[in-house]
Amino acid sequence: MRLEARLQEARAQAPMRLARHYAELVREAAVLYEQGGNSSLVALNAFDAERAQIEQWWAWLAERAAASSEAAKLLLLMAVEGQPVLWLRLAFSVILQWQTAAREVALRIGAPAESIAALIAMGKAQVLLGELEEATGKLWQAAGEAEVAGDRRQLCAALRDYALITLGVQPAEESEAIARRLLDLSRSLGDPRDLGTTLSVVGWIALKQGRWEEAQMTMNEGLPLTLRSGNQAMIALALQRLGTLAHGIGDYAQASCYQRQALEFTMQMGDQRRAAHLMMDAAATLDNQGDFAAAREYYLQAISLTRRLGLSRLEAVAFANLGYSAYLQNQFSDSVSYSESAAPLLRSMKQFGLLCTVLANLIAAYLPLGRFEQARLALQEGLEIATNVNSEPLKVMMLVAAVQTWVAAALAQPDAPAQREMMAEAASWSGMILACPGAEQENRDDVAKLRPQMEAALGVERFMALFQEGGEVYIDDVIADIVSVLRASV
Repeated sequence: MRLEARLQEARAQAPMRLARHYAELVREAAVLYEQGGNSSLVALNAFDAERAQIEQWWAWLAERAAASSEAAKLLLLMAVEGQPVLWLRLAFSVILQWQTAAREVALRIGAPAESIAALIAMGKAQVLLGELEEATGKLWQAAGEAEVAGDRRQLCAALRDYALITLGVQPAEESEAIARRLLDLSRSLGDPRDLGTTLSVVGWIALKQGRWEEAQMTMNEGLPLTLRSGNQAMIALALQRLGTLAHGIGDYAQASCYQRQALEFTMQMGDQRRAAHLMMDAAATLDNQGDFAAAREYYLQAISLTRRLGLSRLEAVAFANLGYSAYLQNQFSDSVSYSESAAPLLRSMKQFGLLCTVLANLIAAYLPLGRFEQARLALQEGLEIATNVNSEPLKVMMLVAAVQTWVAAALAQPDAPAQREMMAEAASWSGMILACPGAEQENRDDVAKLRPQMEAALGVERFMALFQEGGEVYIDDVIADIVSVLRASV
């Protein structure tokens, strides 16, 4: 009987022993990953080999965490201490689920450090899921809890993510104040790795605010610290940011160098999401260097990867960039093909700003091919979107496309009076575009390129009169008139 009792007890304890085994495996993989170098890849491979079992035993622990203190502790071990690996292997929605459960458990059993760590991770996951308002609240709450607890390391972590998510939303002086506080806090920790991460973030803030020299100096100070840490994820991110900085100041050769290094680190650790972003960065830099063939290869690799990962928005951006790149090379058929691949993705995601950009590029590519009907349909859609979202920059962009469409159609018009009438309308709209406060220099340049054709058809004096009259007309009234004409012509 005594043996039978021991066997029953062993059978009862077996599930918890297995759960402990997988929780410790995740923790050990995270510790190994943090050592950097080849250890990071070994850690990720170990996680991948047992991923199905890890997720199964996570669910088992989550069901029992409310009733069992041991299950609660193992859940925290897996979800909080395993974060370095989880970020690279789980979907953001799954990470949010795991960290939400961990937060609830930590609050219930009185584990403040784990509770704050889970809250920070919840905020980061919501940023990546596009839930920015909720993420901002969680990160600010985490910073407050860390400060009350006297946990400077977690205060730094929360403030870094909060500063990034609110960059461009809150006043510049507030972002700068947070950056200064971050540097003071991080330096006080005496941890080179934490300081390297902070310097990268503070440099990024300076870059986004147009303080290029400060950004370069700050990022360059942080890079050696991050490289010595061996953390491949942070190294890749620091290099990616430096690549963006170099691209922004026109140093495309240096930008390509940083981007290739970042991509190499990213591929080594199997972070396919970041790899897709880096391929896009590398392609944009090569485009600016005039190496269109190499840029195209990177874009196509990014498209293949984003499709496999279900990153529809990034896939659409890649197609949109390819379409624009092909247009600049006068490859109008390719430009149409790529842009037409981007448009349905953007419609399904309701990404109206980028959709209008793609429609404008489609119009510009349709016209040299003589595809006036498709250009009119794209123009109608773009004007209706710009009106519905009530965005002046989008209205101006689509009005430029209308001028381009009218001029191209007029030049193809054999009837001279009809040609002059269309050119007259285009001249009037050109004046409105230049008078519009929301017009960018690029919009003005696009209109200026068409001016000689309008002047040739109308005469300089007539063109100038129409041009000046257009500057006094209300943009929404003209757009409504154009849409009415387009609808009637279909």
